[in-house]
Amino acid sequence: MILIKMNVRNIHKTLHLIFYIGGNDSMSEMWSSDQVIQAWRSSSGARAEMMAEATQLMLQAAGLKPGQKVLDIAAGMGEQSFMAARLVGSEGSVVATDISEGMLQIASTLAQEEGIANLSTFVMDAQHLDFPPQTFDAAISRHGLMFIPRLDQALTGIYHVLRDGAAFAALVWSNAENTRCLAFLCKYCKR
Repeated sequence: MILIKMNVRNIHKTLHLIFYIGGNDSMSEMWSSDQVIQAWRSSSGARAEMMAEATQLMLQAAGLKPGQKVLDIAAGMGEQSFMAARLVGSEGSVVATDISEGMLQIASTLAQEEGIANLSTFVMDAQHLDFPPQTFDAAISRHGLMFIPRLDQALTGIYHVLRDGAAFAALVWSNAENTRCLAFLCKYCKR
């Protein structure tokens, strides 16, 4: 398992979002609200520019190659999914999952506008992945893990849907002391 961390200062000023702690039903409601979707969409250009280098490093860490099948957990509007889709090419595919149907609708629309045909989207809770075992060659998650209430359950599910030798790369906002998902990974996934 590969983990990339990045500490971004004042990200809430750029994204105009409120971090809400609650169950995943609450998270789904928050990320699906028109207000949050509009704020996320209006900040997409700034976010893409700010996260370009870190996202590229995450994709490199996942070892993406042409022809691979990639899972994107908590894909949001799919910016990193599009980058992954270009890397795996027309022989490969990217499956973008998120709990927000609205975010994924935007991702689908943008993918069509950009001519990305090897991307599919599924409304799906990361804690309950509904794919057969060993389906994917790689998995990525950009700024999604820290929002998952049962991270242990999500990571177990990700592990089961990855093929032997597959890589998982994630980008999170802070260090282990400040990010619950990193603390969990550091404790249980030592090399």
